[in-house]
Amino acid sequence: MEKADQLDKATAQVINAKRHQKAAPVLEENCPDLNVKEAYRIQQKTVDLQLHEGQRIVGYKAGLTHKKGQQAFGLNEPVTGALLSDALWQADSDYSVSQGKKLMIEQELAFRLDKDITRAVYDVEELRSYISEVAPAIELPDLGFTGKPRGVDVIANNVANRAFHIGQWQTIPDNLDSMNLSLSCNDQTLSQTQSGNTMEGQWEALLWMVNQQFKLGYPLEEGHVLMTGNLVKLLPGKPCEYTADFANLGKLEFTLTR
Repeated sequence: MEKADQLDKATAQVINAKRHQKAAPVLEENCPDLNVKEAYRIQQKTVDLQLHEGQRIVGYKAGLTHKKGQQAFGLNEPVTGALLSDALWQADSDYSVSQGKKLMIEQELAFRLDKDITRAVYDVEELRSYISEVAPAIELPDLGFTGKPRGVDVIANNVANRAFHIGQWQTIPDNLDSMNLSLSCNDQTLSQTQSGNTMEGQWEALLWMVNQQFKLGYPLEEGHVLMTGNLVKLLPGKPCEYTADFANLGKLEFTLTR
């Protein structure tokens, strides 16, 4: 089978799973030698279809921002996916874990672009002219795959995004990388970390993200949200009343139900 045919079949698999709310496909049968560049092509084709069906890109997410996670999936760098409008979840509404196959909980920080980015950004100092606000955020990725996923499967399936919530936008604090964060379930602490626990810190993660999306050809527009990756240990999304504490950025409370 020609590579173009392989990629078309793999794209159809991903699209079919999304349309019928099935587990995300592992693409090894049709694309045993799928590489990262090709996986992003599949991701973009499926995102384009969703845009054609009426959704909007509202931002982007980073995943596998720690070396240990990258190595587990056979990668040597983080990954990115698009945040689509239908995944935006209001945390004051309960979210049923039955909406996913294997929901997880990630505590993250989100940043908002003040203006369009139309070229590569060279350093953090320049990047600061594009971003002035941060918000606490929760993402519920769905790691329900048909088998053991490779890193390329994660990329092709839009980095497993299922739902996300953004809290109140605030001015970026001076202690952006040194805030003490925690996540609890029914008042029992599940995880604690610091806000700089992503790549080489939040600004470096943002710099990598915007240049990655620019290289991939995705638009970077005023108002787009950038979520820089999970800060706590990856936790299963079990039914519970959760509190995510973001230090001076406040708290997010949300409930997962069966």
